[in-house]
Amino acid sequence: MATPVLRALREGLPDARITYLSRPSVSRLLGGLAWHDTLVLEKGPSWIPREGLRRGGFDAALLLPASFGSAWAVWAAGIPRRIGVEAQGRGWLLTDPIQRPAPDYTGRTYARLAAVLGCAPRELRLELATTPEEEVE
Repeated sequence: MATPVLRALREGLPDARITYLSRPSVSRLLGGLAWHDTLVLEKGPSWIPREGLRRGGFDAALLLPASFGSAWAVWAAGIPRRIGVEAQGRGWLLTDPIQRPAPDYTGRTYARLAAVLGCAPRELRLELATTPEEEVE
């Protein structure tokens, strides 16, 4: 459900350095997509800020998971702009919270988050791609 937003971020911010922080299970879905510069695998609990987050020099974090741990990690890493859904008591960790919508398609919620950065997707079409290694497999 995130691929329309990931595509819109790359199209809307073509010169930005885009890094995905992902769980290993999700990274297989993201690896073949050409919309990021770096893919960092999350190891351990998400509330532990990763060294890569602290030293990454990131300007902003767009938080697609509405978990407290994801907001805590980017806040503790000192990322100055933190955009996410206000849920689970994490609103104070975000600089640009959006209100949790009534039950809706998650892709639309993600699109609202990307709109904060001026990168709302034009469409909500999902997309997947494979890496060359996966093609061989």
